[in-house]
Amino acid sequence: MMRRLKRRDFLRIMGGVSGSTLLSSCGSPKGSKTFISYVLPPEEGVIPGEATYSPSTCAECPAGCGVSVTLRYGWPVKLEGSPGHPVSDGGLCIRGQSSITRLYHPKRIASPMLRNGGGKFQGISWEKALSRISKSLAASRSEGRTNLFLSGRTSGSLSRLIDSFCRTGEVERLPEFEVYSHSAGKEANSLLFGQREVPRYRIENADFLLTVGADILETHVSPVSYARQVSRARGGGEFLWFHAEPHLSLTGANADRRIVVSPGRETIFLLYVLRQLLEKRAGKKELPAEVAGSLPRISAGRASEATGIPADTLKEVCDRIAHARRPLVIAGGVSTSHPGGLEVAAAAGMIQWVTGAIPGLVDFAGRENYERVGTFRDMEDLSARLERGKVGVLFLSRTNPVFSLPKRTDFRENLKKAMLSVAIGDLPDETMQEAGLILPLSHALESWGDVEPRRGVVSLVKPALKPLHDTLSEGDMLLRIMGEVSGKGAATGYRDYLFGEWMRRFGEKGRDALLKTGFVEESLPGKHVSLDGQKAASLFKRQNATGGEMGGPVLVLAPSLRTFDGRSRGLPLLSEIPDPLTTISYGRWLSVSPGTANASGFKDREEVTVSSGDWSQRFPVKIQPGLAEGVVVACRDFV
Repeated sequence: MMRRLKRRDFLRIMGGVSGSTLLSSCGSPKGSKTFISYVLPPEEGVIPGEATYSPSTCAECPAGCGVSVTLRYGWPVKLEGSPGHPVSDGGLCIRGQSSITRLYHPKRIASPMLRNGGGKFQGISWEKALSRISKSLAASRSEGRTNLFLSGRTSGSLSRLIDSFCRTGEVERLPEFEVYSHSAGKEANSLLFGQREVPRYRIENADFLLTVGADILETHVSPVSYARQVSRARGGGEFLWFHAEPHLSLTGANADRRIVVSPGRETIFLLYVLRQLLEKRAGKKELPAEVAGSLPRISAGRASEATGIPADTLKEVCDRIAHARRPLVIAGGVSTSHPGGLEVAAAAGMIQWVTGAIPGLVDFAGRENYERVGTFRDMEDLSARLERGKVGVLFLSRTNPVFSLPKRTDFRENLKKAMLSVAIGDLPDETMQEAGLILPLSHALESWGDVEPRRGVVSLVKPALKPLHDTLSEGDMLLRIMGEVSGKGAATGYRDYLFGEWMRRFGEKGRDALLKTGFVEESLPGKHVSLDGQKAASLFKRQNATGGEMGGPVLVLAPSLRTFDGRSRGLPLLSEIPDPLTTISYGRWLSVSPGTANASGFKDREEVTVSSGDWSQRFPVKIQPGLAEGVVVACRDFV
């Protein structure tokens, strides 16, 4: 039975509440205390109620951005950019910020797992897993098979340890696999300059920037670094940025001028610009006569017709580059991913040479570390070796070729022909589902390590807490496998291995600086680069000045701002963030221009089937204003 509140009691209660509120408002902030009761005392260095910060490096993509880890009560709760870091300078993209959810993901692989006779995975101990690997390596060698090691892009001390592991265990290290390998750019630089590298672009020192297909604000090489550089260049005043692309990207939407170029015609556009610079004598360097003579002569009208770019826009681009003191041209992304991508990259390289951007703005001395990254052709060769039954143990570390490779390579089926496939990772993916043994990888916030995203920069990977599951860092895995194979056990842990490496390379002072600031930046000597005129002339003599005919709609598979090449699909937080161009949050879609949708009879949200060769996929339609006619776009992460 409820007691009825009397008027006198109500006034007495309200008076007490009002009085306590008044007294609390008169208190001094300096005199107030926060009391937090601990059943168990906090760990050393943990101050109840106050955040602590620890430097580390983001591992969600190959860029190697520095992060500052916010910890409360000893638990990582937030990742932010590390101010002053030579790569990211305090910036961090949405993928990097979301990567902390990988640490606490409920589907993380918590222990080694072996496929049993029934085809199901069952948890096993590390001792059994390492023993199985050691015995399989020996059995493979006795049968005359080759043991192989395949990984995603790897740098720094871990890369050197993999080399040591492969030498000790008689394992062949394969070219690394990255979907965005920038192979066209590397091959073009090799032909033109003898440098099979991805150079460092110093955008902040340019006064005019032309990007062709390279989505420098989303996924291209080091997008956070490029975004910070663009910001600094704009802050300096005299800076203008034009972006040419066949589709619509966030990069294009943020440029000062977006230029729509017909898919596959980017080479015509760049060669026209190059020819105009030569005819106006606007370049800072001369081209050898054999190279200049090999360039096609294209009128403004023909160039406009072939590229879809208005003639006055072509003229403006040429004039801007000619009158700029420090122009820079960067080609990449979707514009170097089609069959003519090599020529696009080479044409951009020739403009870089003529305008004097090499070596000041295009720096091969401070190159990005992509020299070990291979191509899709290397993966086709691996699939063929698997098909022939010549592969013993195949290590697959931080890579998902079953998802990323075209079906025509038959990689999924051929993987089963290896004696033992060992997948190393943290979240289940398509390749792990086909492996024979899974080794659980510790999160970067549970591991010691370092990365060298570009030459001269070493960035620290430092644990913020102990592993939450029965996982190991890749370095510890390799050391323990080496110890198992030798029969002597691991000589050291990966932390001690790293500290020894850092001491030898940097000395005690440099090692301590790395541990404190999270990075070390080394000075580099300049690098002399020269143009190989004979190879350049041979390449451009084959170039068609008009381009081929394109029939029907053109499908552009674009990188994903939210999931990169698909590796971040497992992070639910990224699906909840709307795509900035379409406002779509979940799932896949096909972007279609209003004109193309009207001509094809498409409607928003209507499902259509897109086919190419042996590939077919159904997509809901998203009608997207600003997209070129005849072009349809899908993000590569769900394809």
